[in-house]
Amino acid sequence: MRGRRETAGSDESTRVDGASWENSGANRRKTRPRQARFHMVRNKYYEKAIQTLVKSITPKESQATGGNHPSPAVSLSRGDLMIRADGEDPIVRLLGTCILIQYEHLSANRDAWSGHLTGFSKLLDLIDDGKLLEQHPIYEQVYPWTKDIMEVKAGFWNFVVNDLEESFVSHRRTRINTDNLALWRNMGLLAEDNGRLTLSSGPNSLSTTAEHARDKVLSYTLIRLLCKLVETLAPLPEWNSAAATIDMETNTTALALLSLECEFDAWFEMLSPSFYPDGNFLTPEDDYGAEASGLFSQEIWFSNDLCSTTMMYYHMARLLLLIHRPSHLLSASTTGSAVCFDLLHAFRATQQKLRFHATKVISIVRGTPCDAVRLRAIQPLYVAGRCCANIQERKGLVDILTSIQDNLGIATGYRVHALLQEWGMSYQELGLEGRLTADERLE
Repeated sequence: MRGRRETAGSDESTRVDGASWENSGANRRKTRPRQARFHMVRNKYYEKAIQTLVKSITPKESQATGGNHPSPAVSLSRGDLMIRADGEDPIVRLLGTCILIQYEHLSANRDAWSGHLTGFSKLLDLIDDGKLLEQHPIYEQVYPWTKDIMEVKAGFWNFVVNDLEESFVSHRRTRINTDNLALWRNMGLLAEDNGRLTLSSGPNSLSTTAEHARDKVLSYTLIRLLCKLVETLAPLPEWNSAAATIDMETNTTALALLSLECEFDAWFEMLSPSFYPDGNFLTPEDDYGAEASGLFSQEIWFSNDLCSTTMMYYHMARLLLLIHRPSHLLSASTTGSAVCFDLLHAFRATQQKLRFHATKVISIVRGTPCDAVRLRAIQPLYVAGRCCANIQERKGLVDILTSIQDNLGIATGYRVHALLQEWGMSYQELGLEGRLTADERLE
């Protein structure tokens, strides 16, 4: 395994000429327009799932008397739908909650999505009477061999990624405790007592991990780092907003961001070859009308979908670190020996880095034919979209988001709306009149 250092403006990936790109990319760039009635199908099965869950939390004596008793009141936003089930295997409820979480992710129904995530976090306390939250050797293998443990781990990582994305959208702290190393180790993360992944010879070292398991460990580590970043960027509660507290919290946040930068640097240096692109292709003429030198000038291909998604999240994290870098730290990121701080130089240097990482996100999404990767591309694309500098790039970014919604049935309109607000543009300016809802047309 070898490390590498990444710099804005440099690219160690393979390049091919335009003709090769056109020929080799023909099959990978096929679109698969889908006319399936996503809303009808998902609503049908969601309704069945809710009915089954409500039945499971209805006292059995009530069911035996003919079901005349009303179903118990539950609150999706409080996440108690799954918790109140009596006599059911917690693992079954855990997996059931994962299905509901994924459904709400499709529609981006904020209250229900948040509620099911909260319910899942509560269910973790019920697994093996809370042993999941304590260090236990039976859980710690990256590739467990018992069916129950495999199900719990699969459910856990599905929850963590959804919790990460929903918390980022809602500007709140994640539900998962990023400091509970016992829980993360039980779920397959390798971390030293300081929470970091290392190449030392210890039991939690990457160097002592089987080659086939390293990609998962590196991906798990990146997801936890991104959760920590989302937590760091979450705003203070209103009750804790006194001026002195804000100043103290600002300093704490700055130190936390610097520490996270170092952790992301260290993570990048440990990447295995699987995380290197199989190809980085310059596109001869952009389909979206953006300039060839802009954010849409490349496609990046990975043969490993897990690595593709992980690197997309990595560049999203780098964008967030740059966007939220405290202003008094900007001078530390500039080069040169000038005595006076040069704001213009700092601005241009930051802009160059932002566009570098935004290009990487967009290039990964454009180069993947995998629905699972595109499913997780919405938040990285939103952050990258904030770096779009002209109407061609903005239209290209919105086209990708709307195509994900059209082809996969997952809501992206809320991110398109947020970007249009930030850009100060209307749907009409991008030719998106057909995307307006009835309420928006009346505004």
